[in-house]
Amino acid sequence: MKHLTVIITAIIMALTTTSCQENRDQTNEALRDAEIALDQGDMRTAASVTQHLVGDKNLSGLTPRQLGRLSLIYMQLADSSDHSNQSEHISSATACYRKAYELDKDSAAEFYNQVSPEHTSRVMMLSNISESLDTPSDTFLQTVDTVPADTIH
Repeated sequence: MKHLTVIITAIIMALTTTSCQENRDQTNEALRDAEIALDQGDMRTAASVTQHLVGDKNLSGLTPRQLGRLSLIYMQLADSSDHSNQSEHISSATACYRKAYELDKDSAAEFYNQVSPEHTSRVMMLSNISESLDTPSDTFLQTVDTVPADTIH
């Protein structure tokens, strides 16, 4: 009986590992499709791939490297000639950037430090946006300090 339990546990672990690897492979393939679409100037396809990729997952199943790639895809979409969704793309890119660092700071830093020169300005922008979200500006703090106490409910 004990051997049967060990065998069943091993089979379940093997199936789970295979399933996770297949999901990672599918995600990497989708990211590659979006990157190719961007290289070809097909923003609509790239946006469609990102919507399909993220869907309702809320970024939970992505690795820091995948989140990094996705953040750069969103930044390229924001840079495209169609600016109707620019702020949405930058917001999504920032969310990916922050999530990558939240999951594994070292892996995220390694990814972003190795991006090609064409992406360096995008990474700097993401870093600045993320930092500004974490650190309120002096102007905001001064405004909060000048609000009379009796007006706060």
